[in-house]
Amino acid sequence: IAKSLSQGGRMIYIGAGTSGRLAAIDTVELACTFGFPRDRVYTLIAGGLSDAALDIETNFEEDASAVPEMLLTGLNSNDVVIGISVSGSAYYVQSELALAKFYGAFCILIGELSSSSTQICDKIIYLNSGHEIIAGSTRMKAGTATKKVLNFISTTSMILLGRVYGCYMIELECINQKLIDRA
Repeated sequence: IAKSLSQGGRMIYIGAGTSGRLAAIDTVELACTFGFPRDRVYTLIAGGLSDAALDIETNFEEDASAVPEMLLTGLNSNDVVIGISVSGSAYYVQSELALAKFYGAFCILIGELSSSSTQICDKIIYLNSGHEIIAGSTRMKAGTATKKVLNFISTTSMILLGRVYGCYMIELECINQKLIDRA
């Protein structure tokens, strides 16, 4: 990922439901924490922003293809596309990963189940968070594991890109008093 980003590539997260919302959090935090350009990391969420913020769960996860949205990004072989689907079955995520792989982007799927196919991605990161406390939900254990994995991926990438010095954020955006104090 760091190699692709150092060559001008972008990191594009894709997700539906909780997965998309967690990816959006990581996207937003990269700019202020590491000063990473906002136009080089973003999240595509099934159903768009209204689904992410208000309606939460609609049919977009299963029925909508992300191909039109991905085509509008100008996807290229320097990009890294990270799809998040705990079940591995969200068609929104599958369609985008398949298209991204066709364009030569490096594709990663983050999911819980080991039955996910590597035909649509280059790497699969298995969460293995175990059964949820409430059956049928994936926002608790799997959601927490997903957020940790996203933090590991993005933080390690930023470290490898030289956006920290030792344990210090040296490229953070000084856009509020808290960040000015940290700087």
